[in-house]
Amino acid sequence: MEPKNREKAKATAAQRQGLEGLQRAERLFQADQARQAVEFLRGKIEANPEHRAFLERWGRLFMERRAYDSAVLVFQLVAGLFPQDARAHNPLSVALSMAGFQDEALKAMTRCVELAPESWRNRLNLGKLYMLNEDWARAKDTFDALEGEIPPGLMSQVVEMKDFCQEKLDFPIVRF
Repeated sequence: MEPKNREKAKATAAQRQGLEGLQRAERLFQADQARQAVEFLRGKIEANPEHRAFLERWGRLFMERRAYDSAVLVFQLVAGLFPQDARAHNPLSVALSMAGFQDEALKAMTRCVELAPESWRNRLNLGKLYMLNEDWARAKDTFDALEGEIPPGLMSQVVEMKDFCQEKLDFPIVRF
């Protein structure tokens, strides 16, 4: 077998192995054995970090299915395995929020912003979480700090959220 074909065969075998692992995890999740599935997937990722994308896909599928508790388990695993990667904490924060764990969601998003302070998207999400927690002053401050960084198409939404926070703080809004 030529070296090029040998590499292709290895890649195909690895994909097949990853798919088989995901199918096993899916069976566990369907049998309401989410923790066992996550532990199984942890072993897969520790053995081959390239399987992270598969795991993240699972988390997104759980979010789409509104299986937020399972999504939280998956994204907690990803964030635990990749603690210095902001991209691991953002979906965890969203899943926690959707599952009703607002304080934990705020902690995860705060960590995300600490890891990637240059990301206006992460800071925008942090402001939204402050709003969900009715921390109007922090939400408004977060939105104020984003001015000039947000793309023009989103700025009107940020201004609306900022105005809403201002109203909640009982400050008059002066419009020109």
